[in-house]
Amino acid sequence: MKKKNLFLLSPLLILSACSTVYYNTNIQSPEELERQRVIDEGLCTRVSTGSVPMPTIRYYPPLNQNYNISGDIQTRYSNGSISTSTYRSHISSYPSAGDAFSNGLANGASTGIALRAQMDKNKIYKGCMYNLGWTTTKPNQQDKIKKDIDLLKSASANGNSEASFMLYKLYAGLYFSGYENKELMLKYLEIASNQDDAQAQAVMAQEYYSGNILPKDFHKSAALFQKSCEQNNDIGCLGMASLFAVGHGVKQNYVSAYILFGKANRLGNNKALEFKKFIENKLTKEELEKAKIAQDVIY
Repeated sequence: MKKKNLFLLSPLLILSACSTVYYNTNIQSPEELERQRVIDEGLCTRVSTGSVPMPTIRYYPPLNQNYNISGDIQTRYSNGSISTSTYRSHISSYPSAGDAFSNGLANGASTGIALRAQMDKNKIYKGCMYNLGWTTTKPNQQDKIKKDIDLLKSASANGNSEASFMLYKLYAGLYFSGYENKELMLKYLEIASNQDDAQAQAVMAQEYYSGNILPKDFHKSAALFQKSCEQNNDIGCLGMASLFAVGHGVKQNYVSAYILFGKANRLGNNKALEFKKFIENKLTKEELEKAKIAQDVIY
């Protein structure tokens, strides 16, 4: 896996992977801008978890800047102030990874959903902020962003898997608004996966499993989860363990599922421990002993 040349990038795209700053050119007053940002970010956090519906697109009429949201959802702040919000459209959120796997054992499973759920939560949050008139692109920085994208594309073409995965996230809408492109998103996801990027392999494996944007293929899903797990990616191990648990793309094997859930947990995935305990109840005394011995040898 090649990861050279990323030091040539400006901080824009790299910083955007760590935190997101929102701008709103409709609001001129710095005080009003900060006040409305706090209100809207609080609202969109609730929207992203599915606790309140998605707001409709906010319209900023010329010379009439109304920054408050009217409605029937109240937000109380520590200083005693209250903001009220209203919503009309609706969204649905992904279940937690724990619910997804527990339901999956009974209904066919949706594996590797932990990463997908977090990505969708971020997309919903950003979509909410965009509806309210915010953007992740700082005014007058479009040229700088385009230069960064050109550098990423050059690095990707030279085999840099990290650059390829960043381009996938860019075109998936995870960095800035206005760059969403399904064709390019899939292109760079596949490139990153072929360059042995463990995160990309885990994401692509999930897409092959779910069939949402790639044709459903359990065998391709298993192969990619396996490659990701071999590179010590916790989501890859979680997905591979789930496939062994339900027998999709591989022969059902509770011992292998137990071992890989353990590996995912050791790599920092807390949900994997819940799944490991669930699988433990499926094992005979002899199988459990075999799994523990194998786990000790592997790790």
